Amino acid sequence: MTRDEWIDQTTELETTMPDPDDAAHRELRRQMWRRLWDIRDYLGGDGPEPAADWKPTVPDLTDAEKEAQREKALEWLSGEFEAMQRDLAEMDADGSGVGSPESGVGE
Repeated sequence: MTRDEWIDQTTELETTMPDPDDAAHRELRRQMWRRLWDIRDYLGGDGPEPAADWKPTVPDLTDAEKEAQREKALEWLSGEFEAMQRDLAEMDADGSGVGSPESGVGE
C-alpha cells in the first residue's frame, strides 16, 4: 500500500470507530485502536508494515453504523473548528494580535 492509502485507512478507522461507551462493540474498538497504532508506528518508521488485508476478528459495524459514526465525527470536528475560530477572534480582539496572521507569531 502507498503512504496515502495508509493515511486513508487511518482516517477510516478514526471516523468509524465505535464510541467508548458502546459495550457491544468494545472488542472491535480495541482491535481498531491496535490497527491504528500499528499503522502510525509504521508510517513513523517505528514498526513493520502491517498486513494490508486486515479485518477485525469480531463482527464489524454495518455500513449504516459506520455512516452514523462518520457523521458524529464530522459534527465533532466542526464544533472544534468553530471553537478554534472563536478563540482566534478573541485573541485578535484583545489587541494581542496573536490571532492574526499579521502578528508574525510562529514564524
